[in-house]
Amino acid sequence: MEVSIIIPVYNVEKYIIDCLESVLNQSYKDIEIILIDDRGKDNSIKLIKDFLSNYKGSINISIVSHNENKGLSAARNTGIANAKGNYLYFLDSDDTLPFNAIEKLIIPAQRYNSDIVMGNFNIIGAKWKYVLKSYGHLYDNKSIFIDYLKNKWFVMACNKLIKKSFLLDNGIEFKTNLLHEDILFSFNVASKVNDIVCIKDYTYNYIIRNNSITTSKKYKNFKDLLYIHKKNFDIIKNRNLSSKEINAVSDYLVKCVFYFNQELYKQISISDNEKDELNNCIMEFYYTQKRLYNSVSFIEWIKSIMVRQHNSIKKILFRII
Repeated sequence: MEVSIIIPVYNVEKYIIDCLESVLNQSYKDIEIILIDDRGKDNSIKLIKDFLSNYKGSINISIVSHNENKGLSAARNTGIANAKGNYLYFLDSDDTLPFNAIEKLIIPAQRYNSDIVMGNFNIIGAKWKYVLKSYGHLYDNKSIFIDYLKNKWFVMACNKLIKKSFLLDNGIEFKTNLLHEDILFSFNVASKVNDIVCIKDYTYNYIIRNNSITTSKKYKNFKDLLYIHKKNFDIIKNRNLSSKEINAVSDYLVKCVFYFNQELYKQISISDNEKDELNNCIMEFYYTQKRLYNSVSFIEWIKSIMVRQHNSIKKILFRII
C-alpha cells in the first residue's frame, strides 16, 4: 500500500459523499481510505455505510470508530496509527480532491524519495487566493524552515503527502484539545524535514463555509493560538540559527502578532474586556521574544508600529485593515 488517505468524520452529512467520491475517482489507485468516526450527531456514518454497500471497486475502505467525540487532532492521530501506506494524506471531510491529485503528488514523492510533497490549493467560497511560493525539490532544512517562516507554503496539514516513517521517526503527531492545531503540526514538520517537493498543480479543493472554524473565531481560538506561538518559539530557541534564519524569525514574530491582532479585533463574539486581555497576552509574548529577534524588514517594521499602538487605537485600526 502506497498512500493512506485519512478522513476524520464529524457532522458532515451534507458533504461527506462528495468528499468520498472524489477520492474513489482518483486516477491513482494504490490507496486506502481510512474514515475516522468521531461520534458526530448527524447521519454522516449511516450515509457512508449506505454508499459503500454499493461500492464495487478495489480500493480498501475502513471505518475506525472512537468511543466518544475526541476532536480533529485525535481523529487524525487515530488515522496515523491505523494507516498501512508508506505515505499519509490528510483530507477534511467537507473538502474534495481533483481527480489526479494523488497521482500528481506521488510521482515526485517516488522519484526523489521525499519526506513531503505538496501542491497548490484551489480555494472555493472566498475572495482570497492561495499560491504556493516554494517550488521544486528542496533538500536543506534551513532553506525549508526559512520558506515556512516566510509563509511560502500553507500551514494546513491537508494537501501534503507525508512519509509515515518521517512522522514516526520524529515523534510528530497532532496535539489534542487544541484549535489551530495545524499551525503547531506544520511548524514541527518544517523544523525537522530535510526533503520536500513543491509542485504548481492544484491538488486540493479547499471549500470555505460560513460558521466554520476558519470564519468564526471565539476566545478559545486566540488562547490556543497564543499557546501555539509560545510552543513554536520554544522550538526556535533550540535551533542553531543562521543569520538568515534569525532575520526570518524576526519577521515571523511580527507577522504572528499582527495577524493575531487583525483577527482579534474583527470578532463580534468576543467582549472588549476579553480582547484587552488577549491583546495584553500577545504583546507580552511579543516583547519577550523581541529582545532576541529584533532585526526586521521594512514591511514588518511598519506592522510592528501598528501592533505597538494602544488598545483603543488598535480597536479602530485593525477593524479597517
